[in-house]
Amino acid sequence: MRNRENHNETGFLFENLEQRMLLSSQPAFPNISDLANPLNSVVRMYTDFGVIDIEMYDVSGPSGGSAAPNTVANFVQNYVNEGNFERSFFHRIVGGFVLQGGGFIFDNDAGGLSAVPTASPVVNEFNADRSNIARTIAMAKIGGDPNSATSQFFFNLSDNSPNLNNQNGGFTVFGRVANTSSWNVVTTIASLADINFVTSNPVSTALTDVPVKSNYTSGAPLNEDFLVDLIDVELIKPSGTNTFFDYRLVYPEGYAAGDKTNTIYVANGDSTNAAFYQVIARYESQTKRDRVLASGSIVANGFAEIDISSATTTDVVVENAPFAIEIITTTEMGATFRHEDYGAVAVEDFINVTDLAGAELQTWEFGGVGLTSTTTSNPSVDLKPYLLLQNLSSSTATVTIEMTKPDLTKVTYFQTLEPFRRGGLELFNIVELTQGIASLRVTANQEIAAAMSAYDVRTSNGVLPVVSRGAWTAAGVANGADTNGSIAGVRGLIGNETYMSFQNRPNVSGVAIITHKVTGNPVAVNLTNITMTPNARGIYDLRDITTPATQFTTLNYTLAGVGRASAHYVGTASTLGDQLGAALDTRASSVRVFSGGGFTTGGTEVLSVYNPDTGEDIDISVSFVFADGTKITLPFQTITAGDRTDIDVSTLTNVLTKISSGSQFANYGIVVSGVQGTDVGPMVASLTSIDATGQSAALSTGTMFGQAFYLDSGRFGPGSVT
Repeated sequence: MRNRENHNETGFLFENLEQRMLLSSQPAFPNISDLANPLNSVVRMYTDFGVIDIEMYDVSGPSGGSAAPNTVANFVQNYVNEGNFERSFFHRIVGGFVLQGGGFIFDNDAGGLSAVPTASPVVNEFNADRSNIARTIAMAKIGGDPNSATSQFFFNLSDNSPNLNNQNGGFTVFGRVANTSSWNVVTTIASLADINFVTSNPVSTALTDVPVKSNYTSGAPLNEDFLVDLIDVELIKPSGTNTFFDYRLVYPEGYAAGDKTNTIYVANGDSTNAAFYQVIARYESQTKRDRVLASGSIVANGFAEIDISSATTTDVVVENAPFAIEIITTTEMGATFRHEDYGAVAVEDFINVTDLAGAELQTWEFGGVGLTSTTTSNPSVDLKPYLLLQNLSSSTATVTIEMTKPDLTKVTYFQTLEPFRRGGLELFNIVELTQGIASLRVTANQEIAAAMSAYDVRTSNGVLPVVSRGAWTAAGVANGADTNGSIAGVRGLIGNETYMSFQNRPNVSGVAIITHKVTGNPVAVNLTNITMTPNARGIYDLRDITTPATQFTTLNYTLAGVGRASAHYVGTASTLGDQLGAALDTRASSVRVFSGGGFTTGGTEVLSVYNPDTGEDIDISVSFVFADGTKITLPFQTITAGDRTDIDVSTLTNVLTKISSGSQFANYGIVVSGVQGTDVGPMVASLTSIDATGQSAALSTGTMFGQAFYLDSGRFGPGSVT
């Protein structure tokens, strides 16, 4: 093996590794050097013509001058974070003078024209240090009332200081357009034709000079199709730090009503830097405005629990409105989503979309999902599978959902997702689907995220039982499919419905070679070969594996030939207990962050790590991080080439002592880092948590960071995951 010259037994900092191998296709952030003060916050406006990035003067103004903290707080907290600017439009152009917005919304599907809801006016903070010169943004006011600013703002298109600095107490400049590309968007909008849309509607009295896009037809009434919308407005850089929200984590599951519980656990594995973050709800309904649910910072090596909804707390989301969760953060922070519904628990780690290129986010596959349970006498009503989608882009996405039925015939659905909107399908309500296991392929013309959830609602004479039923949720396989896949650790190959399912790519053939490995034996045990004809799918019943029920094993597949497949695993924790589900990884990464750690006495919590490199050992560092910033790092462990290991939390005395020292430490994060000498050490990892009863179980594969490599890459050598 390679030497350990660059690390020690107290653990190494994954932030010293190369940060990202791939980048999402989101518009680039401004340079820090573009800002008057690198500690000022930055707001991004998504428009039909591109993004406008605006430096807020919340720490200082230009050249270290006075700030406008109250005006910035009003703008960000009352309107940006609350989603009140979404779908509003620029309603006023005065050539060479101002471009104004923030006052009105027009929605073809929600009653037409309305005013942006406003908070209490903010006290005027005009200062000549922040003059009304070109490229600045200022608050609009009512004539004769200096302290009347609420939601409306304007961009100064030229030097308006002789006028606007000297009337109505001076107009408060609270920021500036951050860079040239953003300013070009402003001037492009300001150069559009303007139309008078004043009607008998009293809300329309200010609409005398509304900019319209080129698709406007002379004489047409007001319509959102030709208005210049603010598609989305969000904070992209927090105040008080010189870093942007560089990382984006998403999960498209979420629903609040009654006793349904939604909780997010976040872990900062960075040993040096605090993690600044925002949690955003993206609703399925266009009438519900996306809003920031939580924001703040987590200390280095810190952990936090964020309650979204429950029966005993005040919900921070709208009830009876499906939503997706998006987390933006300044560091490589892991996040886990826990959803309790139908009396069962579904847990999965957030998808780090930052390290996926645009095309990789346009195809998602699900090797299999049970359409109905085979364990009860009434299979038509006892399983509720959902396909969950989120549009990650500022453009409308056209989504194609192709479902392969158990008899291998196809059902195709289409769905249109508005920018940043959640969507999906209730698969149990699709009449063409029948009992059994189906596979899904989801493609889109924009970047999306996709996941699957299934809830067993088995009944007794139509009455839901008191005990927990099974549930699982799992992300799809990004980039569609691959020739290799792996899941580091599965257990509980007993009871009912424990299987791996596959879906092959169209127009190609191949043979899926399914193997498994146990610790200490890097030689794979061949389980079966499944012939995969074009568009075919296959299922393997994992109850055929003869390993003890308490033993963990790594499951792999390799597709021989030219085929490419995706695979999912679904298992049960006990005969009548909760279910576990996860996609088989097609990539290995040098860092995995698990934020859903939570060992309970009498239960099981096992971290499984697999080295897919059949030619070289890797060294792993495992650290547990807690809410107070405590970090417990285990001794380095070497995993020989092609081998695996399991770390049983019940055997870690120092970790158990910390857990028992206070209720605030019952949940925690786990950071796994791999190295091969002076190089990164990509690995596959998973975390299995089962309570003492087996009625609450979770299987997650962590949030990937560091460097990621596809398992069929030359790095791992031929046959590396077989």
